[in-house]
Amino acid sequence: QAMVLKKIGLLRENEERLALENLAVPQPAANELLIRVSACGVCHTELDEIEGRTPPSRLPVVLGHQVIGRVHAAGGKATLFQAGDRVGVGWIFSACGSCGFCLAGNENLCPDFKATGRDFHGGYAEYMTAPESSCFAIPDIFSDIEAAPLLCAGAIGFRSLRLTGLTNGMTLGLCGFGASAISSFIWHATQIYKPPESNIIQQNVWSNEDCIKEIQYQDMVKHEVNYEKYENRYVKAHQPFVSFPLFVEESYVT
Repeated sequence: QAMVLKKIGLLRENEERLALENLAVPQPAANELLIRVSACGVCHTELDEIEGRTPPSRLPVVLGHQVIGRVHAAGGKATLFQAGDRVGVGWIFSACGSCGFCLAGNENLCPDFKATGRDFHGGYAEYMTAPESSCFAIPDIFSDIEAAPLLCAGAIGFRSLRLTGLTNGMTLGLCGFGASAISSFIWHATQIYKPPESNIIQQNVWSNEDCIKEIQYQDMVKHEVNYEKYENRYVKAHQPFVSFPLFVEESYVT
């Protein structure tokens, strides 16, 4: 089964743009893996696809590009993973591998770039296929639902944080507080710097109630979050990352 997008249109005109359908189990190509999906995160890009701001190159299409699952079968030339291995698939489905962008590690800029869940079927399904070169081993420290958002929001947030060159004593401003900003903050707070040397400032702080409403609107799954107080501010504790939602009560400080 899969959630299939057949037609582009505005959600405010029809909230049921995805249809649950029975699809045949796909067959992996020679360099591909067949993955039995266990979790798939929800990204705002899916809304952009549904409403046509980044339209799929094919319809119907199965959305979803924050995919966690286990290898069910492999094509004849796929040798990196074994049946049963847990893997993740992100936004980059494929690229040419030979242009200047690809050789520089910027496959997302490749003229022949193809996106998971847009140009090829994604993870809103029981099974999907993907090139093994676009699949990543997932460490045991993360559950499936914890790992899924890291395939997009986590990667973007971490890359952005790394590009800032942030060091202890510097202030980091976050414009908005979406999934990427959440990942950046938690990585910063729990892995790199110690309080109180670096501050994080963010705009658009929401109350718990506002967060819950927004997350429920986007059909995100609620997970419990543990907090510790630090000088009348709240710091995420115990885990290096968290899946949605992270309830923002005040400005955070590490």
